[in-house]
Amino acid sequence: MVNSYSRLSTIASETLTLDASQVPGIGGVVETRPWPGRNQVLLTANAVTPEPRLALAQRYGTNTVTIRLNPDAAHGQAHGTRDADNDGHINGGSSFNTSKSRVCTTGFAWAHTDGRRMVTAGHCFPDLADGEFQYVVRDGRNIGVAVAGNWVTGTGSAKLPGRTKTRGNIALIACSDTAVKPTASIFVGGSNRLKSAL
Repeated sequence: MVNSYSRLSTIASETLTLDASQVPGIGGVVETRPWPGRNQVLLTANAVTPEPRLALAQRYGTNTVTIRLNPDAAHGQAHGTRDADNDGHINGGSSFNTSKSRVCTTGFAWAHTDGRRMVTAGHCFPDLADGEFQYVVRDGRNIGVAVAGNWVTGTGSAKLPGRTKTRGNIALIACSDTAVKPTASIFVGGSNRLKSAL
């Protein structure tokens, strides 16, 4: 049976919400993601027994879910909540304030050799094209600077540099505080539920 990406994503999200009354031993699962190349969902667990394997096979089919055992795997890196993501990490879906006293939400964050970045909505940092300096405030300190955005007050989306069309509502933040670490986790559902990134 070929699973649609939508079905794989639904199963990946659902498995994070299951408890031991629905799938015995599911507590060891710490990360999920669709695995379209294999037509499966990949679960990473720090402990696996026969019980969750059987229950998952009965629930989703014998070839739909694969469990990868990693004894060192841990649940998402955040110890805060969506509204108080203050553990030194930047998790997708967490709230922050801007230098203009706006309350906004992280889309997602990542790190690479050139530095740490975060994407959010452009309307959180309007008028960057005018050269206005705006930054992200968390725990009372500046953790990053808005370096690009395409939202103009009173107009809406503007063209990004080098583009001929207006698209979306986006801002890019360069995280300057070395104590803040982007994670591969995104808050989903309730205010303190983390899902590891796909």
